[in-house]
Amino acid sequence: MLIQKLILTCIVFASALLGSVRAADKPVTQADMDRLQEQVRTLDKELAVQREAFVRKLDDVEKRQSEITAQQANSLAAIANQTTTVGNYIAATSVVITILVFGAGLITYFSATSRAKEEARTASALWFNEHSADHTTTIKKLQKEVQLASSQVETHKNSFMTETSSASAEVAEARRLVLDSARASADGKSDAVINLQAVNTIRQESEALKTKPESEFTADNFYARGLAHLSSKNAQSALAAFEYAISSSKQDATVEQIAQYLLAKGVALGALGRSEEAISVYNEIDLRFGKDTSPAVRTQVANGLFNKGVRLDFLGKSEQAIAVYNQVDQRFGNDATPGTRRPVASGLINKGKSLGLQGRYAESADVFDQIDPRFGKDSSPELRLLITKALSGLSFVKILQAKESWTDQPKREKLLTTSIALSRRALEQNVEDDRAVFLGNLGYALFLASDRTAAEVPTLECLQSGGQKSFNVQLADANLHRVEPEDSQYEELLNKLWQSLPS
Repeated sequence: MLIQKLILTCIVFASALLGSVRAADKPVTQADMDRLQEQVRTLDKELAVQREAFVRKLDDVEKRQSEITAQQANSLAAIANQTTTVGNYIAATSVVITILVFGAGLITYFSATSRAKEEARTASALWFNEHSADHTTTIKKLQKEVQLASSQVETHKNSFMTETSSASAEVAEARRLVLDSARASADGKSDAVINLQAVNTIRQESEALKTKPESEFTADNFYARGLAHLSSKNAQSALAAFEYAISSSKQDATVEQIAQYLLAKGVALGALGRSEEAISVYNEIDLRFGKDTSPAVRTQVANGLFNKGVRLDFLGKSEQAIAVYNQVDQRFGNDATPGTRRPVASGLINKGKSLGLQGRYAESADVFDQIDPRFGKDSSPELRLLITKALSGLSFVKILQAKESWTDQPKREKLLTTSIALSRRALEQNVEDDRAVFLGNLGYALFLASDRTAAEVPTLECLQSGGQKSFNVQLADANLHRVEPEDSQYEELLNKLWQSLPS
């Protein structure tokens, strides 16, 4: 609008100038000049007004331009912010879209997986339904086979453990029997019975060691070899082997084994007639292990003390032997372990015999009387044998008491009747060991009780079973507290029956 006005003014001014130029050909009057001046003044005023208006408009324009510029700046900032926001929105939207796409993918995947599983499950169910009977039968068959296989494995394992344990127990028992047999044989006792099965077991064990270099022997290997020598009555070689076992025991032997090796050494020394040295070894066992509380070691200590008593008996030191047997009873008499009960019962039997040999028949009978009540309920075969031997020992003591009281007929007959009953009880145990002794006691008691016809049967069986040894023992019995003519007549019967046996 302002521009239009300026153009119009310029046109008017130019027109006036053109008019003036055209009038230059005419004389100019004062009125014309005044009119022109008035027009100029009017134009100046108009121009001033227009200038002021133009300035105002210009100021307005500049102000408006500033406002527009500020607005544009604000708009640009807003646009920038909006752009950032839009960018962020786009980024967020992208993330959301990505998540949505991923989620959609997962949903699609899981849906597909679920559908696949469901389809597989349906197909499996259908397949199993169609074949369920066959598979049920197969599964049951496999289950039975697995159970059978497990049962067989368990059976084989138990069988192996049982066989191993049984074999170990068999070897241990064979070792003990061979050692006991060697001890009894060395002491000249009547219970020196050789257990051939035990001897065979020990010799097989020793034979197996021949493939092993002696430099690799353990203490137990030397012990096994020593027992084999002892079973062959080679006491000197046995002693050397036991000493090797003792010297090697520091590296690979338990306390129980060391005590066993020392015990075996004592037996070997006794077999060689070196009784004092054997007693020293038994004392060493007691000194070293006497306070040990384990049943296995206590068994070895009890056996050592019993063997010491036997050696003292062998040396004729019966009082010292009886004192040792008393010590065995006092220290181990209440033990429940069969390993300690054996030496206790054996010690009491030997004590009863020693007292009988000293003519202390009442004391001897009292000792024998203790054995059955104390050990009669024990199921151990060896203790059953010891009880039978105690019955036989008591039976013989009753015979000696009857001979000692021969003139007192009622007392004599009562003692002989008791002796006959005890011998028959012993024989009822069907014990092979010492059976000849039981038969000899029965036959002698029957003879002294005037039942001589009945006496011949057990006496003959005694001689058949025990041979020369039994014949000599029965002759010796007749010489104890002899009564005549009964003992002479008994000797005649013995000779007659002995002569009747095939040579």
